Amino acid sequence: MADQKTKQQAVRERRDAERRARTAQRQARRAQWRAAQLGSSVGLLPLRVGLGGSLLAHGLQNTFGTFHGPGLAVVAEQFGKMGLRPGSAMAALAGAGMLAGGGALVLGLATPAAGAVGAASMAVAGWQHVRKGYFALDDGYESPLLMPAAGVALLLP
Repeated sequence: MADQKTKQQAVRERRDAERRARTAQRQARRAQWRAAQLGSSVGLLPLRVGLGGSLLAHGLQNTFGTFHGPGLAVVAEQFGKMGLRPGSAMAALAGAGMLAGGGALVLGLATPAAGAVGAASMAVAGWQHVRKGYFALDDGYESPLLMPAAGVALLLP
């Protein structure tokens, strides 16, 4: 009888040891995953803040006329000339998208969604510069191309 209890106790101890080993392995994998996520998050910080700050500043220019920007009325007129109708609604939507997306990126909130908003709004802006060529010196799409590219980069895991 004592021999049987010893065998059962040995089996229980072995199971407990195996369970502890599996738990330790899971915890180690989780720690590695968290470290990778933190490294990715810290590595994307300059991209998020740079793109978000640029979107925010551009949205302030287009919406409120700050930083020597045109303001909503002028942007609405330009949008109408580009065929984006109604110009006032489209300009307000673009300005709100740039302000909300830029602010969210700077704060690190909803990064994929904010990156998508930034990419979409600046892709439309970049399309308007295509006929002028690539280089920014000639008012081309060089700069407007970088913002959607950065926004798409933030969409990816």
